[in-house]
Amino acid sequence: MQRLGLQEDMQYEGPMYNRHISTILGGWRLPRRVHYHRELLDGEDGNPICIDWLHCRREPSASPQKGASELPQGLLVVMPGAGNTSQTPYIQRLARLSVSRGYDCCILTSRGLGSAPLQVPQFASINFTKDLRVLLRQRLSKERIFKDYGKELPLFVVGYSAGGNTVIKCIAEEQALIEQLYPSRFPVTGCICMNSPYDLKASSTAMNSGFGLLFYQQAIISAFKRVFKKHRKLIEQALPVMSIKESNIDKLIRSLNSLDDVEQLITVPHFGYKDQAHYYNDAYAPKWIRQIKNLPIVAVASRDDPVSAYGVTAGNWQEIADAQPNIVYVETPVGGHLSYLLGPLDEWHERPSFLIDFPLRVMDHYIASAQDSTSK
Repeated sequence: MQRLGLQEDMQYEGPMYNRHISTILGGWRLPRRVHYHRELLDGEDGNPICIDWLHCRREPSASPQKGASELPQGLLVVMPGAGNTSQTPYIQRLARLSVSRGYDCCILTSRGLGSAPLQVPQFASINFTKDLRVLLRQRLSKERIFKDYGKELPLFVVGYSAGGNTVIKCIAEEQALIEQLYPSRFPVTGCICMNSPYDLKASSTAMNSGFGLLFYQQAIISAFKRVFKKHRKLIEQALPVMSIKESNIDKLIRSLNSLDDVEQLITVPHFGYKDQAHYYNDAYAPKWIRQIKNLPIVAVASRDDPVSAYGVTAGNWQEIADAQPNIVYVETPVGGHLSYLLGPLDEWHERPSFLIDFPLRVMDHYIASAQDSTSK
């Protein structure tokens, strides 16, 4: 905890907005397009893996080989929340802030979302880790990082909302095969999860409440429908091999009116789950966290989160942390979901909120602590 800068109680100084005001207004933050460098990797099933890079700026006159002083102090891999891409406003702000703090930022956009390709009949979900696993094994292996930068660099993975669950599951799966897959050591230095639905069943219950149905479900359902309409031809041809019973894509799209519909008609059959309970159990973050050893995991939750909900309580986290000293739980009293809304003037000037500043603060502390240890 000391290396992460979390050895003392923190004071949350943000405004104490109502959970729904914070979440809704936070979702209305204005986009400001980021010009990334796009890279496509070969996925395990042949579908391109879409990663967008934003690199630390060099001086205009600097030579690319000028020296280590121009290298980033670390690498940041970001897994956005469900339906979010590298051009979602909070991800744009995180990318800009990270490069200003000396990190090269790499964002994995789930297949089929935004401009990310979908060329094979395989969707992504909260439990789909194959693309992230390929990214860690190949593009971000210790050997590849050393080849690209001429030195080892710390690599942090930050998952937002459902992306946090994906990251946790991925790390647990990869650590189980670490000797076989990572002869030069596992590349990930630490992981930070922000506002993740650590208990997906509790999140589903919250989303099926009156406020959830009224304010939040439709945005997610609309994102699913956009993916289906955009990739209509591929999906229509492949429905029989995707284990989806409905063969008429128009009827399928019309039948998606709630998250339960999406889970029952698409997610459960497509990913081979017996039922929703089986799916929720596979997404239950504490199950995977208990399998992660010797890697710092920081799990952040807002007590008033109306989307991810408060399914895994502070008491539950205390039990996990008591058994595993590599786990740190940070709980804020307010913040809503993917928001931590600031005052109007601060938001207008795009002052970094807790949502994007906190992960970078943890990374800064870890690197500074490692440098202090090396210099002694």
